[in-house]
Amino acid sequence: MTDNQQNGHRLLAEWARWGGNARVGSEDTYWHYTNAAGLLGILQSHELWATSPIALNDTAEVKYGRELISAELESAREHYAPDDFRRISMLVSPYLGEWGNGNLFLLSSSIDGDLLNQWHHYASTGGFAIGIRADSRFAPRLLSDEEVTETEPGDRYPVAVDGWVEVEYDIARQKELIRSFFNYERDAPHLEDSPRIARLMIAWADLYTLMCRLKDPRFSSEQEVRYLSSTKIGSHMEDFRLASGRISPFVHLKTAGTRGELLSRLPIEQIRIGPGNTADAERVVRRAAASNGYGHVSIDRSTAPLR
Repeated sequence: MTDNQQNGHRLLAEWARWGGNARVGSEDTYWHYTNAAGLLGILQSHELWATSPIALNDTAEVKYGRELISAELESAREHYAPDDFRRISMLVSPYLGEWGNGNLFLLSSSIDGDLLNQWHHYASTGGFAIGIRADSRFAPRLLSDEEVTETEPGDRYPVAVDGWVEVEYDIARQKELIRSFFNYERDAPHLEDSPRIARLMIAWADLYTLMCRLKDPRFSSEQEVRYLSSTKIGSHMEDFRLASGRISPFVHLKTAGTRGELLSRLPIEQIRIGPGNTADAERVVRRAAASNGYGHVSIDRSTAPLR
């Protein structure tokens, strides 16, 4: 990380303490559901894949948060002084349409490791849930040995606050979070003396981190948490794959140490075998895990009544 990028993270430090985007912390383990190919790839590569919002399985996820914030911004006109509303609007409106187009990547997981709706999704291939330590940090690995250089002033600022966030499904709570965000952007006294580009980029990170928390209430059974990974040097980290017939941008996440170094193993604590698997699956998974350095990982089977 360059000095300027570190500066960007320092500027975000105060904002990260804002209660509206508090990190989740009541669970010890988050669960990443995948199929057999995904499990084997994770064990062998020691990587997780975080996907761009523009390539999510349900692109309506992007539209939902954007439209909700737009509606709340319009109604905020009646509740703020004209100067305050102009300040909020100036910091929010330009970026709503850009949501999903920046170098922001999401790893979807759940707080529950035995969800029937997730097992239904992976029923044709058995499905697995990988238990990941909830206090873990990740960072994308570089795909090139070329020296990373900043090309634009905004390159020094992350486009979101990296880490786990809990998805909010309750509409009343979503609106409360948005209003708290508006109030924060109106006040933000700690940034009054910051350069204009810093103020704009931090507003962008504020907005994008909030939008990652908003999801249609009809998906509440997923109990989703997301790991956010952002970078402004995507050309050195961004990779592409085919997913559901579409080109999907993603980054390879490695475990990050306390000093930001990339570690050789993932913080996997448990592997749960889905109810659609064969009787031999547990034995085979245990061997695959051990051969890739995860022999310590607990392995069990789902008790969900899949039909």
